Amino acid sequence: MNSTVKYILYFILGFLAIVFIQSLLPKPINWQRSFKTNDKIPFGLYILNKELPTLLSPIAVEKYAKTPYEYFVEEFDTINPKKETWFFVLDQEQIDKASIEKLLKAAAMGNDIFISSMSPPYLLLDSIGLGSRYMYGNTNKDTKFQLLNPYLKKASCSINVPSLEVFTVQDSTGLTILGNSGDEPGFIRKKVGKGAFYLHNSPDVFVNYHLLESNNHLYAEGVLSYINSDKLVWFDPQRNYNEQIDNFPLRFIFKHPSLRWAWYFVIIGFLIFILFNIKRRQRIVPVIPPVQNTSVEFVRTIANLYYQENNHEDLIQKMIVYFLEHTRIRLRIDTSKLDEKFIENYHKKTGKDKQDIKEAVDLIIEYRKTNQPRSEKELNKLYQSIQKISI
Repeated sequence: MNSTVKYILYFILGFLAIVFIQSLLPKPINWQRSFKTNDKIPFGLYILNKELPTLLSPIAVEKYAKTPYEYFVEEFDTINPKKETWFFVLDQEQIDKASIEKLLKAAAMGNDIFISSMSPPYLLLDSIGLGSRYMYGNTNKDTKFQLLNPYLKKASCSINVPSLEVFTVQDSTGLTILGNSGDEPGFIRKKVGKGAFYLHNSPDVFVNYHLLESNNHLYAEGVLSYINSDKLVWFDPQRNYNEQIDNFPLRFIFKHPSLRWAWYFVIIGFLIFILFNIKRRQRIVPVIPPVQNTSVEFVRTIANLYYQENNHEDLIQKMIVYFLEHTRIRLRIDTSKLDEKFIENYHKKTGKDKQDIKEAVDLIIEYRKTNQPRSEKELNKLYQSIQKISI
């Protein structure tokens, strides 16, 4: 068995071990106040979402993911309006100013607006002549919620709520108190135009935990029994989010914490495995030495040979030939006649001193005329003279 197969087997066994261990651990309860219609956690609205169509039958229940303002502009028939109930279950104030204006207009046209919120929209309350007063929060004392209708005497419940606001009245016109929270108004109806606002101060009575506890569902049913319309529109901002999650290919894995963490470990493990294998299996990169310029070395070698043989005459002649050829090619100066014109042209193109140029030219002319042996001193003299004017 090669190392690659062995590592893959280790990862698979590790993955299965993590899944098995996580499946044995008790899943912690999520007490987050989500108020999401697809959440089965204690403070989700899964049960209400499933049971509401049956409870309100034959009233049609429709969910809408956008704001009341968008619904009024895009969906609501303002020419031949049917009686609708616009339904909200909110943890805190979540209705914008533009939507509140449309809620008031929809109520004036004959629709009912049902809002259950721990913190009702203050702008809305002020617009219909109401207010709210904060009572208490974070207490171990249960609050009794009861309906005042004599036919719904059994529709009551006692639950602990984190905070509580009760309604205050500034304008009692068209106002009916339908239920109390403790000894204060907690469920009211306020007529506006042809319609009405139903305002309830504790959405906790609709969450999964309290609906399954004792006979609390009777109170929730009693509150919802006041809904009387052709259609109920539930404004559910989580609908689009939930649909996107449901379409995600790995939704089953990410839905369960044990599978989700196992998936993370497998991905991280494979990345580490790939990185280590790349490092171990990469071929050694050969060191290629840079190409050396041997021209200078060649010239030095040839010069040393001439110097060691004391063949100064031949070396002088080659030096002269190289200098004149370099002058013709590099400076484009005619070297057939080494006269005053040559000296002037060389001076103009190189900027070298005329006297130095003349000395070098005189030596070249002198050494080219005769073929007598030359000394090392004469060789050095010519070399120094040419070096002065070379570029």
